[in-house]
Amino acid sequence: MSNGFDYRTATPSEILAKARELEGRLLGSIPGARFTAATGALGRAEVGHAVERHFGIPPNSSPMPDFPGAGIELKVVPLRRTGRGLGVKERTVISQIDYIKLMDQTWATASVRTKLKILFVFFEHIDGQPKSSLPIRRVLFWEPDELTTALIHADWERVFAKVRQGRAHELSESDGSLMGPCTKGATGASRRSQPFGSEPARPRAWALKPYFTLSLYRASADPAPAESLLQNLGADPRDLEAAVLDRFRPYLGMTIGDAADILEIAPSDAKSFSAAVSRKIYGAKSFKTRIREFDEMGLTPRITRVDADLMPYEATSFPAFRYRALLEEEWDDSDLLARVEYMLFIPVRGRRKDTPQSDCTFGRPVFWRPSTDDLALIRREWEIYRLEIERGLAKQLTRASEMVAIHVRPHARNSRDTDEAPGVGPVVKKSFWLNRPFVQRILRG
Repeated sequence: MSNGFDYRTATPSEILAKARELEGRLLGSIPGARFTAATGALGRAEVGHAVERHFGIPPNSSPMPDFPGAGIELKVVPLRRTGRGLGVKERTVISQIDYIKLMDQTWATASVRTKLKILFVFFEHIDGQPKSSLPIRRVLFWEPDELTTALIHADWERVFAKVRQGRAHELSESDGSLMGPCTKGATGASRRSQPFGSEPARPRAWALKPYFTLSLYRASADPAPAESLLQNLGADPRDLEAAVLDRFRPYLGMTIGDAADILEIAPSDAKSFSAAVSRKIYGAKSFKTRIREFDEMGLTPRITRVDADLMPYEATSFPAFRYRALLEEEWDDSDLLARVEYMLFIPVRGRRKDTPQSDCTFGRPVFWRPSTDDLALIRREWEIYRLEIERGLAKQLTRASEMVAIHVRPHARNSRDTDEAPGVGPVVKKSFWLNRPFVQRILRG
């Protein structure tokens, strides 16, 4: 009990009021907070314990909600500043997946549903700073609304189906849009039996994706309305992909200029012209509003200029990374994994790389969820680059021709746009890119 506040019996409004006392404070200002571990699981646990102390919650391993009377879970979420603002640093683990017990559940009785009433405490992780000096940015009480519940239901069904088919060993982080089956275990060698398959499966837990929790954080700060494609199209959340592909079907093989005429979009030489026409095709009502489902899934439609054989003229880039931040990442919570888990490619065919957009034609869009083998390949190559940077080779990284799925190359405004690299000093900023042949394979389906 803390100043009359009892976490065991507190109401949601009392819990939120107590939580708001944390906003703007430093972690070290919480009475009794202690930080000794620099990184790793222990370091993360220390932050969680410090926040728990604010509410008077003692250290425990109980499966009960952190606030039992209100049935509310407490989740402490680290943010990290990037070139594009704050991002969520890691997944938010909800509960362990028991493959055996899962088969006795339906969505109506799914145990994970009781864990989706959450008090989020967002703090900013600042590289090189002691935990005691890290600021608490915002608190947020959340439980899923009808639309989010439907999307999480679809994620649950996808995982349930694989386990029911004896394919628990094939599960991957890409099997969820908002809530996925993240790996969970002391070592990568850990395995669990599954009910309908003989091959042992990695232990996994339900976890909210970083992009989803980031969308919650952003919405709490900027309540500007976002469009819902599901509502615009009147689609079932389990059929969002099919609904989008159906919208594109009449325009396949049509020039972007002709599609724009049909949709009453004025011709333009702007780089965003193809994207604007695509937005209208798949159901967005405005060229500028955010799309709720895309925000929550971290899904950015990729307009990919390709030749007649679906070979991209350019590799597919991701935002520039910070060298030291990359070295602090673990694959399961890496920025690259979050970006490749679920992607939408919209191929635009042109006879040449410089063919005017209006003369290019739409190819069949592809929603891509990487397979277990794809993710293993990308992870291996990611680890190669991470090791090279750690060894002071940020200026001499392995070339794209020697990699299968990804490569690293400059992604900066100019030669003065640099970042400090270990053992080297300032080096022009770089990013990960998907290799052209790899993207061609995706587009060929």
